[in-house]
Amino acid sequence: MSPDLGNRKGYELSGGEQQRAALARLLAVNPKLLILDEPFSAQDIESQLNLVNLFKKINKEFNITILCISHDLNILRKLVNRVLIIKEGEIVESGKTEEILKNPSHSYTKFLLRADEL
Repeated sequence: MSPDLGNRKGYELSGGEQQRAALARLLAVNPKLLILDEPFSAQDIESQLNLVNLFKKINKEFNITILCISHDLNILRKLVNRVLIIKEGEIVESGKTEEILKNPSHSYTKFLLRADEL
C-alpha cells in the first residue's frame, strides 16, 4: 500500500486500495483463517496477480490458512493447493488444484473452465 493511504478518507480510495486496507485491518488481529470471497472481482489482471502474490506471502509469513471462494479457476490455479468445485451446495469434485483443472471429470468444472476462456 502506498504511504499516503493513511491521510486519505475511505471514499477517496480505489476499490483495490479499499480491499487492501480491509485486509490490513484483518491481519492486525492475527487470524488463523482468512476467508476471501471473490477477492479478484473488479480487479485488472495486474492487480489480480499482485493479490495472489500478497496472499501467498501472507500464508507463508503469517502461517494463515486461506480459504478462497472464486469462480475464476485460472486465478485459483496460481494461488491454491487444493480445490473444491461446488454446484448448488454440493461438492461435485475435489482434489489437488492442478489435477482437477488439467483433467476435470465433472461437467460443471468443465463449464467453469470454458467460461474462463471467454
